[in-house]
Amino acid sequence: MKRFLLVTTIAILITGCSSYRGPVWVMQIESSPSGARIFSGDQPNEYQGTTPCTATFFAKAGGKLRGSLTIWAVPPTNTPNLHQQRVTFSSGFSPVTLPNALFFDLSKPNAP
Repeated sequence: MKRFLLVTTIAILITGCSSYRGPVWVMQIESSPSGARIFSGDQPNEYQGTTPCTATFFAKAGGKLRGSLTIWAVPPTNTPNLHQQRVTFSSGFSPVTLPNALFFDLSKPNAP
């Protein structure tokens, strides 16, 4: 009986402290040159990693996204002739599908 109570208590604590918020989409992100810091959000505020990296984003199965997602690539500091890049995925009436991989060429200015 004591063992049952211990196992039940541990299970409740683990599930109660879970940070699971639903399905996620895993995306490989690379840049030229490598070493760009990757962020997501309306402003570059949610750090995802440094390229090459694997980032996760909240999306439904198959990478289906409702709403919008902006991914930013910020070049390494003190590197001349490199530009911050961003790409926005935005769904209208139907969900948009996120890609498996994303590449940023930091030598080109970001298109408006």
